[in-house]
Amino acid sequence: MRLHKPHRVQAVKINIAPLIDVVFLLIIFSMTITQFKRAEYEKIELPLAREGMDAPPGPVRLTISVTHDGRILAEGQAFSLEALDQLLSENARQHGPASLEVLLRGDRRVDWRAVRQVMSACGRHGIARVRLAVADAPASSSP
Repeated sequence: MRLHKPHRVQAVKINIAPLIDVVFLLIIFSMTITQFKRAEYEKIELPLAREGMDAPPGPVRLTISVTHDGRILAEGQAFSLEALDQLLSENARQHGPASLEVLLRGDRRVDWRAVRQVMSACGRHGIARVRLAVADAPASSSP
């Protein structure tokens, strides 16, 4: 009679140290990006609208805010109208005006001539996709 020797089963060891490193880097990356996105938007009161469309994902977006005191903010810093014109020119040249979209956030208390000047600057550089950001208006109870 033949006896079988028990086969040794080797335990599989998984080294999770590299996995922890990768997860840690992803957490740091997401926290950093969240801070950049938060810094991009100045707190302003947007005009109210009852109807509108959400912006579809797509082209390169440049967010420009016009505050209640008429300051123009883009990429987390203040711009004069001439400096904004230069920024739009560089972005249009780099990405092409057809693939560039401007999200314009104008405070509801601002003199809208400042917003019109920003829109005119976009038009001078061939940027046709200019979207205005608005906040949802509360639904009225009357029919």
